[in-house]
Amino acid sequence: DDTFDAYGTFEESLLLTDAIQRWSPDAVDRLPEYMRDFFLKMLSIFQELENELAPAEKFRILYLKEQWKILAQHYITECKWRDDNYVPKLEEHMRVSIKSVGYVWFYCSFLTGMEEAVATKDAFEWFASFPKIVEACAIIVRITNDITSKEREQKREHVASTVDCYMKEYATSKDVACEKLLGFVEDAWKTINEELLNATGLSREVIELSLHSSRSTELIYKHVDAFTEPNTTMKENIFSLLVHPIPI
Repeated sequence: DDTFDAYGTFEESLLLTDAIQRWSPDAVDRLPEYMRDFFLKMLSIFQELENELAPAEKFRILYLKEQWKILAQHYITECKWRDDNYVPKLEEHMRVSIKSVGYVWFYCSFLTGMEEAVATKDAFEWFASFPKIVEACAIIVRITNDITSKEREQKREHVASTVDCYMKEYATSKDVACEKLLGFVEDAWKTINEELLNATGLSREVIELSLHSSRSTELIYKHVDAFTEPNTTMKENIFSLLVHPIPI
């Protein structure tokens, strides 16, 4: 994400996107020197994961690879927006940015390490279809991330955020834009709660991945971007949970 977002030029990121789509060691020769180690390590890690899986489980890596390729395509779209100084309408932005948060890839990653009864092909297909509950989770992380990281990201060239898009489209202040966008977060939580009550035919553990990830998102981005700045609230939360837990 940071390679596309902050460190690579559009042309370099385009080469990386193409290499990821080709998924072959031969593609490394076309990459800038500083990207080559990353690309080869990426291929190596995926291969190591596949080697650890039983023969009947190796299909899981196909979903991981496909979602990684899709993620790179969304990253390059945002990279182009950044270089073109393009501020899209909020709806256009969200069509890309709720995918670029990578939730489908994360969920497929979680599934890859889970037991066979849970990590079925139907479960992978369900996540890959971007169902309503996954979309709602992605909306939560997209908006809360954008709101808490806006001040930091303004210090360098960066793709327009949902806050920027709302401000431009509706000619509002940052505070008004953030307030309106948080209304979308509230609606997303309602969607999650509704979808948790709907039958999918999948293991409850699969469905609850979405719930737990959204709870984590609320904690990480509640007041600051604690993912990027872990020495703030994140450090305190981890210490409270693991180092000084409440006796039960």
